Amino acid sequence: MSTHPLDRLRSSDRPLLDLIFDRVDDAMLLEIAKLDYGDDVEIHLETLRQIRANNIQVSMQLPPSEVL
Repeated sequence: MSTHPLDRLRSSDRPLLDLIFDRVDDAMLLEIAKLDYGDDVEIHLETLRQIRANNIQVSMQLPPSEVL
């Protein structure tokens, strides 16, 4: 049996973003979407939802670049 502390960690085949997205709820996305002085909240929110759904084909020149 190994005594190295890292040997106890289990590897995951899930990308890091999936692990993060599992913990991001709509309230968090709404809070982020409002960070552009409250402008374009719905556009930012929809784009953030697409990113959370792992659809990261969104141009960052368009929303939600202002809030990210």
